[in-house]
Amino acid sequence: MNEAPGTRVVEMDRASGKPLRPVLDEACGPPGEPSVLVMTRLEEAAERHLLFARLNVQRDELARAYALPWVIMIHPAAALELTMRAPDLVHFAGLWLREQVEATGPMARELSISVHGGSQAHSLPALGADDGSELLKKAKRAFMLGRLDEAADLLAQVDLRDPEGRFTDGVRFVLRGRLAWLRGEPEQALAQLDAARKVFEERGDERSRAVVMGQLADILQARGELDEALRIRREEELPVYERLGDVRERAVAMSKVADILEARGELDEALHSLREETLPVYERLGDVRARAFMMGKVADILQARGELDEALHIRREEELPVYERLGDVRSRAITMGKVAGILQARGELDEALRIRREEELPVYERLGDVRSLLVGRANLALGLVQRGRAEDRPEALQLLALALADARRLSLPEAAQIESILRDLPPS
Repeated sequence: MNEAPGTRVVEMDRASGKPLRPVLDEACGPPGEPSVLVMTRLEEAAERHLLFARLNVQRDELARAYALPWVIMIHPAAALELTMRAPDLVHFAGLWLREQVEATGPMARELSISVHGGSQAHSLPALGADDGSELLKKAKRAFMLGRLDEAADLLAQVDLRDPEGRFTDGVRFVLRGRLAWLRGEPEQALAQLDAARKVFEERGDERSRAVVMGQLADILQARGELDEALRIRREEELPVYERLGDVRERAVAMSKVADILEARGELDEALHSLREETLPVYERLGDVRARAFMMGKVADILQARGELDEALHIRREEELPVYERLGDVRSRAITMGKVAGILQARGELDEALRIRREEELPVYERLGDVRSLLVGRANLALGLVQRGRAEDRPEALQLLALALADARRLSLPEAAQIESILRDLPPS
């Protein structure tokens, strides 16, 4: 296709089996500063399932390196496959030229260190008819792409042009609140989100109000205020989705209720929420990926209760076959890591270590998933330490050193956990 001024078109079939950065660098290079990145020919790529997986894993790095709106031009059939194989990537696109297809993306949790596979995009209430200034749309798009400084600058410009709207525009309140939370200002975040709640309440926009209440609950849950977070989920968020007949959003909210119950140690209630309120919805919708992810949450709770055999059965019979059928190599690797964790807990250390070395870490290396790789290395090191052989100690120390270096380089919270592991290692 011919490029419009400021547009850079990348024929993604050229990236099959190659590093992504050189292909994108070539497209985004001079002359001129690109303003839009257009990805085409994704459906033509050889082994496109691997290309989709690599794009999904490297999404954060790519969004930082190419900090401009992305447009994905793709055939609807391939778009459905992309949403299934790269659920976190799809949120980065500023525009999709295809039929709309909803997707839910899994996030995986490790035993000792978390691997969050979720997107860096952030949900916001939809712009209403009177919230449609181009600057505000740009601010919202920058925020959803993770370009927080740009979003803050654009939002300041919106406020300068329309100072009165600063106190009446619910979307602006939400943007300010989410920016404050991501910058470590929880009180300011709560105040701004509460102001947004009042605006949507006065408008009678109950869906947007429910979205904001869910975001308030997210912050309270992260701060350990579990009772209030649970009250909001049950009394302020869930009833709205029930009235609107939005079964998917209700199922998402119920899964978050289960997360809170699990954090409070109410494992039976958490299991009931997942099994009776969440899983049946995804089964009715035919959403096999979301069902597999929720079954993984069930396995997490069973493992916490010491029901290792049942947890292992779920991993092997309910999760892995789905990811293998979908060709989702990353989710399969994460689940294999969970299998290794269960085997490790059962004392089957040799098989657990084999899985980490042969079935988990090589996938992260192939995909360039630095965060998951450092977590996997740390978990492999813990298994070696648990095995207790003197000859394993140098390898364990080397793995922890590599993991710590990457965690520090990326300013990840896992760095503190790895430092704690190193401090607690038994003397040689």
